[in-house]
Amino acid sequence: MSDVPIFSIEEALKRTDEIREILKKGGVGIFPTDTVYGIAAYLYSKEGIEKIYRIKGRDRTKPLVLFPESIYEIEKYIHFTYLSWKGFCKLLPGKVTIITKKGDIPIGKGETIGFRIPGDYKILELIEKIGIPLATTSANLSGKPPMIEINQSSILKDVDFVIDMGKLPGIPSTVIDMSDRVPVILRKGAISIREIEKKIGIYCKADSINILFVCTGNICRSPMAKALADSIINMENVKTESAGISADYGESISDKAAMVLNANGIPFNHSSKPINRELVEWADFILVMENRQVEFIRGFFNEEFKVELLGSYGKTGEISDPYGMDLEEYEKTFNKIKKNIIVLKYEILKRLL
Repeated sequence: MSDVPIFSIEEALKRTDEIREILKKGGVGIFPTDTVYGIAAYLYSKEGIEKIYRIKGRDRTKPLVLFPESIYEIEKYIHFTYLSWKGFCKLLPGKVTIITKKGDIPIGKGETIGFRIPGDYKILELIEKIGIPLATTSANLSGKPPMIEINQSSILKDVDFVIDMGKLPGIPSTVIDMSDRVPVILRKGAISIREIEKKIGIYCKADSINILFVCTGNICRSPMAKALADSIINMENVKTESAGISADYGESISDKAAMVLNANGIPFNHSSKPINRELVEWADFILVMENRQVEFIRGFFNEEFKVELLGSYGKTGEISDPYGMDLEEYEKTFNKIKKNIIVLKYEILKRLL
């Protein structure tokens, strides 16, 4: 590691001629992206590409990803489908890897190739100044966590240079296959399914869906919603959780909520918890009961796209808190939630592979 030159991003921008020559001669380097660190070679260097696979211990059947030298040069290497063109226009630059049809290039899988255009202006400037297309993958030993800081991996000793941009966000890019008529999420990542759907205006397919139900104290509405979803949707690849914006840990479901669930034959097992960053990142859908919970999650967690009213599905609007009211009010709340879960089921089925 001591003999491997390490450049800051600012220094690298001044030494792009040197970096280009290293890559053209079969060298490889560690590059920052807007998600995690990557290891890159010149696209047309067989030696460099082979070196990446050897350093990482990567399965040769797993393709590398294209980083074009400029967004204006991308069509030299790929063929856009209608869908991948839409994704290119709506999602990039950004934390997404798009799979599309490939041109005459030495990487890819079958007839397809994944490409990325990072959403960080310094990284874009660096790639453009280097001026050659790159074949890349994450800078880690295969099967190990991605590198988010330069001091984290033993592979550093085997590369020819390192560009250090400090600690990176750490969530890998979302990989989406847009080579055909339906977008398919191959790897969940930094950009959520709902953000992609809302930006391109098309449902995405995925092999699993995670749903987080949120209310205030996580002892009435959200545990009822989770229990109903588990009962009505009832699919192994649909996972559910519930939480509250002001919940404590370890409280049981309220007595009246439990009575209503039991009366309707809906099984449940509940211990309350507050919403947190880990749950927000885990969820593909965050379904809340009131607009104030939408505003809280968007503001506190900076999550705009995943969060929406559960009541928007069955068109019931907000679902008020029955806490402290009589059993009849809990039954009304249960029926409102059930109506929305029934509609939600078909929305989820549309998205499952």
